Amino acid sequence: MVAAPSPLPHFINGNPLINQLISTIICAMGYGIEIALFISCVQLIRGMPKETSKPMRRFLFTYTVLMFMVGTLYTTSSIVNTILRADQVSSSMALCDLCDNSYWVSLNDLCVTLVIWGADGFMLWRCVVLYNGISPGQRIAFLMLSCTLALSALG
Repeated sequence: MVAAPSPLPHFINGNPLINQLISTIICAMGYGIEIALFISCVQLIRGMPKETSKPMRRFLFTYTVLMFMVGTLYTTSSIVNTILRADQVSSSMALCDLCDNSYWVSLNDLCVTLVIWGADGFMLWRCVVLYNGISPGQRIAFLMLSCTLALSALG
């Protein structure tokens, strides 16, 4: 019996460096969308009505900027990691001490973790605000479910 050919192009199946390069290019395209969303969010926060509390506007602005900065750090470290990995493959020695990929991989992991925690925390906060007017019994059940979900996000 002959195995069915892979539906993926041959360059995706074979070389992990090519796979990393493709994923970095896709990440950079996603970063373009992130820049557009960041600019849009900042404009909307600045244009909020004056009735919205000043601490709430500050919190939303700070949250948006911090999430954008972590996303920028992730994209930058991903690009640097890909370049250094390609250099290590093409030459027998690294360029410098910064070429230790474990640092950049750890930075990528940290950034992804912070973005996931930040997004999950913001989503839980939104749910708590939206379900603020429910009965006490339902509120306790909802808060228990929310806490369980928050703990599961921590691993």
